[in-house]
Amino acid sequence: MLHDYIARDNPLAALRWRRKILRLMGSLRQMPFRWEIVPEDLAIDQEYRHALLGNYRVIFRVEDEIVRVVRVFHAARILRRSDLRDDDPPLYTN
Repeated sequence: MLHDYIARDNPLAALRWRRKILRLMGSLRQMPFRWEIVPEDLAIDQEYRHALLGNYRVIFRVEDEIVRVVRVFHAARILRRSDLRDDDPPLYTN
């Protein structure tokens, strides 16, 4: 988990990051379509969007009235189709 990775060097920074990322995930409920569709061409049937927080990307999809966060990782990393496995439980659902 990213929080644990950050906490190895700086526990206080990890706590601040966790609060910010949870606040961002909670805010996705209001106007989730304000965030852009992921730029990678994943050739899949579902539309994934991403929200940026500093050096991190929050990857999510909107299903009817529900927002499901499926991945959070470093923004420099390229999203691959294998990162979006349907059998993984969402990290956050509102």
